[in-house]
Amino acid sequence: MAGAVIKAAMVVESLKRLRSQWIHPHFAGYLCLKRTATRDGRTTNLRSDFRDFHETFLRVPGASTQKPYLRPFLDEAPSPASLWLNRNLAGSYAPSSIRRTLSQVIAVTRKGSLSNYSFRDRHWILARTHLLRGKTIPVIDLVAVLYREYAVVSEEPSMADWVTVFREEFGYPPAPPGRTDEEFSSLYYDDSSNIGVEWLERLA
Repeated sequence: MAGAVIKAAMVVESLKRLRSQWIHPHFAGYLCLKRTATRDGRTTNLRSDFRDFHETFLRVPGASTQKPYLRPFLDEAPSPASLWLNRNLAGSYAPSSIRRTLSQVIAVTRKGSLSNYSFRDRHWILARTHLLRGKTIPVIDLVAVLYREYAVVSEEPSMADWVTVFREEFGYPPAPPGRTDEEFSSLYYDDSSNIGVEWLERLA
């Protein structure tokens, strides 16, 4: 068995490509809720911790304490000023903000000071329409950014291994034989089979 990480230079290029594509910033919240739904085994009445998602996948060690998170998803032209997200995630996902975009994909109900989230029917179609403007995301670039701090161990490490990890963690199992992998293919395209080992750095 061998371990490998994604090369830093490839992560940088993947981040640039993601930021050059119109992807609503609330796609991060959508991914967060997908991960929560996969963990909890349901798609309704979810309690989600947006901070935990950002801490796990988007915090950069050594970044400013005021703006510690990467912003891989933008609905504006990329610039150095838009590279970082501030730590006030409560403001980013306040009900008034969610109503403008994410509520078209996720139903939000309030119970006191807490919110419950439920995916709307065929939410992946709604996400593609409202959060991606009908486009798909290159999953290789997405996993390179999300898992930039993580290693994979396998017989022959490849970028397909990171795609497999993403699909398992975020609830995109392969479709049974004879069926279309509709949810995954509506949001992402996967060209990992065309990516060579030049993306990877082997661990000793």
